[in-house]
Amino acid sequence: MHVDTGSTSGMLDQALQLQKLISEHLVNMHVETQKMLIKQENKRVSDVSGAALQMQIEILWFKEHKELIVEGGKWMKGTASQCVVVATLIATIVFASFRTMAFLSSIGNQSLLCL
Repeated sequence: MHVDTGSTSGMLDQALQLQKLISEHLVNMHVETQKMLIKQENKRVSDVSGAALQMQIEILWFKEHKELIVEGGKWMKGTASQCVVVATLIATIVFASFRTMAFLSSIGNQSLLCL
C-alpha cells in the first residue's frame, strides 16, 4: 500500500477551506439577521406618527445597533477561533493517520521481503 504524503497538505487545505466556508456562512447568517432586524425596526418606526418621535426611535436604535456590532464582533472572533481549533485538530488527526499508514505500509513491505 502506497501512501501519498502530498495528500496530507491537500487534506489540510480542504480543512482550511471548510473553516473558511463555515466562517463565511456564519457571517452571512449574521448579516441576514441584521437585515431582518432593520426591516422590523423600519416597520415599527413607520407606525409612529410625528417626525420627532421617529427620530428619537431611530437614535435609540443606532445606540442599540452599536452594542450589537460590538457583541457581533466578539461572537465572530469566538466562532473563528473555535473553527481554527477544529481545523487544527482535523489536520493533526489526518496527518497522524497518514504517518501511521505509511509506517504500517513500510513494515508490511519489509515483512514481504523477508519471505
